Amino acid sequence: MAQLLPQLEHAYGALRASWAGPWKGLPAVVTGSVQWLCGAGIAVEAALHAQRLAVLLDCAHLVEQAGQSAQAKAAEPPYHNRLHTADTVVSMATLLRARRLCARERLLGNPLSIAEFQCLAAMLLHDYGHDGRINESPRQIEQASVDLFCAHAARCGLDAQDWELIQRLILGTDPRFVAEVHSRAAAHAPSPESPDFSFDEMAVLVVEADVLASALRFPGEELTLSLIQEWAPRYPERAQQLAVPQGRLGFLQFGARFSSASAQMLGVPELIDRQIESLSTGA
Repeated sequence: MAQLLPQLEHAYGALRASWAGPWKGLPAVVTGSVQWLCGAGIAVEAALHAQRLAVLLDCAHLVEQAGQSAQAKAAEPPYHNRLHTADTVVSMATLLRARRLCARERLLGNPLSIAEFQCLAAMLLHDYGHDGRINESPRQIEQASVDLFCAHAARCGLDAQDWELIQRLILGTDPRFVAEVHSRAAAHAPSPESPDFSFDEMAVLVVEADVLASALRFPGEELTLSLIQEWAPRYPERAQQLAVPQGRLGFLQFGARFSSASAQMLGVPELIDRQIESLSTGA
């Protein structure tokens, strides 16, 4: 378990080296993440695993194409871009691997489960078509991503039941509802050793994967600068608030919530506490 966070930070670094060029692309990120989570070779051994990986790859190709199109128009946001999507995919793979290590059955080496597939798909699609704006009404941006991808869902192989659940996961990533997501999961917390996922646990993993990269010192401090750049044209006051140490401190205190058994086992809350102490004391 102690090696998972260093491996995640290495993955973040590799993604940034690729983003600087040449970019490996989201399909490659998905393939590598699933192989690392489940073990190489499973795709040819388990038909369901192979089918789920194929659906994820179809989704990844569409998200990659949308990002390339936005980049060609100089419209891909500095923060909510393909790099952020890749960050959230590898973050989710790490949280899921930690969960496998916690499970009584020792699930490492097993094919991709339906819940793991749904969690990874939610990360791929949660910011589809994001243009850098901030919600002016509840779930506005999240609903726009869902609506935009609806036309592609069946074509990618997402059946109606999977797509309905993934939509619910995506809508839960609106920051104003994150506390509610954590509260619901705490009220129905399963044993960390259980191999079965509840929807509430999946929802928590999704909101945690969304901000895990930002919550760690690396690459979080770099991502703060990217978000400032994204907000500056439309929301200059918000950008200025985030540009001072108190801005990141506020995010760590109120926006970086981690309550899942996976995050606890990884030690994420302790790492956040250290950053809060450093920023509070000016150390």
